[in-house]
Amino acid sequence: MNGLTWWFAALTVAGIVAFSWELSLALATLKWPTVEGRVLRSFAKDTGGESPSWEVVIEYEYVVGGLPYRSRKLRYGLNRLMMKDWAQAVAAKRRPGDSVSVWYDPAKPSRAVLRPGGHVGLTIALIITCVAGPAMVLAFRGMK
Repeated sequence: MNGLTWWFAALTVAGIVAFSWELSLALATLKWPTVEGRVLRSFAKDTGGESPSWEVVIEYEYVVGGLPYRSRKLRYGLNRLMMKDWAQAVAAKRRPGDSVSVWYDPAKPSRAVLRPGGHVGLTIALIITCVAGPAMVLAFRGMK
C-alpha cells in the first residue's frame, strides 16, 4: 500500500472512532438524570470559517451532589453547521437567568447537555465515513 492509502485508512479509522464515541455519548444522554440549571449567557457566534457557519453558545450552571458545574454543551453532534437566523433563534430561546433542564452524566457530572440525544448529522457522518473511507482506501490501494 502506498502512503496515500495509509493516510486514508488512518483517517477512516480515526473518523469512525470519533463519530462512534460521540454517537455513544449522544445515545447515553437519553438515560441520564436531569437537574435544574440556570442560563448564564446565550448567543449565536460566527465560527469564522471559510464558509458561513454559526454555532449556538449557551453557558449554563447546575449543581449535582452539592457541587457546582458549568457547561456549554447544547447536545452531541454537529452543532456548528447552523444558519445565522436559526442559530440566533435557538440562542434567543434561552436568556440569562432562565431555568433549564440539564441532563448530566452520573458517572461524570461535569459532562452535561441541554438537549438529550444527538443531531441526525452525527449518524449521517458516521455512515458516510464507514462507506466512503473504505472505498477511498480501495480506490487508492492500487496507485503507485
